Amino acid sequence: MSGRSCRGLSSLARRLLIPRLNNVEPRIEFEGPAGHVKMALGDGHQGITETAYGTYRFNKQKQMPEIVDIIRYPAECVNPPAGVEAEKWIADGMKGAKCN
Repeated sequence: MSGRSCRGLSSLARRLLIPRLNNVEPRIEFEGPAGHVKMALGDGHQGITETAYGTYRFNKQKQMPEIVDIIRYPAECVNPPAGVEAEKWIADGMKGAKCN
């Protein structure tokens, strides 16, 4: 697309495409239903988010379910680095995981 006009592109397409034309890796991040999403894998096509685990219980006083003892893990802790298959990453001891 180098040398061609970008007039027909939407503003989002220009933001995503122009940095690639200039060999700059775009760093897209946004808030989604699951929380903060970083488009960090798959050459910017695969998003990563943190993961959380907790214990379900029914609160008899409030008469409603709740989740307690929640533990959160950063996205970089539970996702393999770019270019590494998840199964191999786990088998190799999750080398490069960035956990707090």
